[in-house]
Amino acid sequence: MIQLANTQEWTAPPPEDAPYVPRLDPAELLVNEAHHRIKNSLQLVAAMLHLQARRHLDVPVLHDGLIQASRRVRAVAQVHERLHRHDGGELEAGAYLHDLCANLSRSLGLPTSRAVVVEASHVPLQPNRILGLGLIVTELVTNAVKHGITPYGMGEVRVVLAPGPDNTLRLLVADTGPGLPDSVLRGSAGGLGIRLVHHLTRTLGGRLEIDGTPPGARFTVRLAMESGNGDGRDTARNGEQCA
Repeated sequence: MIQLANTQEWTAPPPEDAPYVPRLDPAELLVNEAHHRIKNSLQLVAAMLHLQARRHLDVPVLHDGLIQASRRVRAVAQVHERLHRHDGGELEAGAYLHDLCANLSRSLGLPTSRAVVVEASHVPLQPNRILGLGLIVTELVTNAVKHGITPYGMGEVRVVLAPGPDNTLRLLVADTGPGLPDSVLRGSAGGLGIRLVHHLTRTLGGRLEIDGTPPGARFTVRLAMESGNGDGRDTARNGEQCA
């Protein structure tokens, strides 16, 4: 009678100088994959909105609305792209705004020499707060390019993100255009974009300050580093509360 030996598959040990490869948490892999798929889906929606806008060149209001909707979707997609590449937790707001404004400059047709100038500190923030700031910047930069840069490409749009006192954050979007009418300062006028900026600022618990004194217009959002510490008030240049 022949007895077979009990054999086991042998695996060679890794060489001593092999780099350490950490084991990834399956739950973390699923979350990263979800962010990746959400990003791809949002980019598809943005592309569809852009294509739809091209079919309505003869209706400027509809065309511009679809293009701006596409930009908003792309701003959200960029957050999910960073979440997909991130280990979790907070994201770096400065790097996100640099990438966002570079994409906005291309989308708005600005030449490289007239691209949006970004001065952003390395500030770690929770994803929901970065998303709100990204949508605010998308609206204000688009508005600044539309009204603050001449048809000949003259003018400048600047975005500044910097820490403030008492664990606060200051976001400034400024241009060198003709300023703002009093109706905008009083909050009695403005399109969907401005209303969205007011709403997002309140959602973040921040305060919106608008200075439309020529030359240029300046929108400043002040908010706490962490959620839940802002007063949610909006003020115009003369200190009156905005609607």
